[in-house]
Amino acid sequence: LNLRALQERRRRTVGRFALERPEELVTTGPYGLTRHPMYVGWWFIRLGTGLLAGSAWTLVTLPVLSLAGHPEVLREEALLARLFPESYPAYAGRVPRYLGFPGGPPRQARSHVPFRGRSGWNYGRILT
Repeated sequence: LNLRALQERRRRTVGRFALERPEELVTTGPYGLTRHPMYVGWWFIRLGTGLLAGSAWTLVTLPVLSLAGHPEVLREEALLARLFPESYPAYAGRVPRYLGFPGGPPRQARSHVPFRGRSGWNYGRILT
């Protein structure tokens, strides 16, 4: 997730990663799944490393570090809202801050029966 986020930022920006005046809001790639893919990626890296190491400290430190980093996330979002007053509110309404379902929770299937007669799977009913 982190590498993909960096690739998307690099592809969409010119020169150094500076926030003086970005030209456009990046909303594609991992930024279409979470507004903060770098933070989410590092969270999963820390969690995975702690689990692989069998460290109980991960269960203590990960929530503490997450809470400690949240004010920075809020500052970044406020800056982006000022830099992109038209596009950021729509983006923030569409894409979750950390984890969730982009565009809201998935809709419930209209039918609990995934088959339609002899024709096989009814994918439209399963996915909607």
